[in-house]
Amino acid sequence: MSKESRLIVLAVQILIGGHPEWMLGIYTFQHARSIMEQAQVKLAEIIATATLACTALVSCLYGYVKVKQSGEISRP
Repeated sequence: MSKESRLIVLAVQILIGGHPEWMLGIYTFQHARSIMEQAQVKLAEIIATATLACTALVSCLYGYVKVKQSGEISRP
C-alpha cells in the first residue's frame, strides 16, 4: 500500500473512530494482491532459471554426442 493510501486510511479511521470491517477487508485485499505480485515475480525467476539450466544441459549433451560421434575432441 502506498504512503498516500495509508494516510487516507488513517484519516478515515480517525474520522469514524476505529477499524470497521470494510477497512480491514480493503487492507486484506491489498495485502493479498501484494503477495500474489511477489509470487508472480518469483515464479518468473524460477522459470527463467530452469530455462537457462535446460539450455545449458542440452548444449552439453549436444557437445557430448558430437564428440562421441566423431571420436575426437576438437580444440578451439
